[in-house]
Amino acid sequence: MRGALLFCSLLFWPAVHAANASADISAYRALVAQDARLASVGYKLAAANAEYCARKERNPGWVIHDIAQYPD
Repeated sequence: MRGALLFCSLLFWPAVHAANASADISAYRALVAQDARLASVGYKLAAANAEYCARKERNPGWVIHDIAQYPD
């Protein structure tokens, strides 16, 4: 019985793994969309208020991620 259970779990593992990978890909795509939206809004706010800044610097436009954003 234990051998049959192990065989079944190995048999269905790729399907379960693919479903989890698909969910991960969807979650990361949603994160990318949120990051792009945040960067876009931030840029518009900064550009619109540039006249109030005494010191102006160039921004490379990178969206930097923090390791804390991602699950273990």
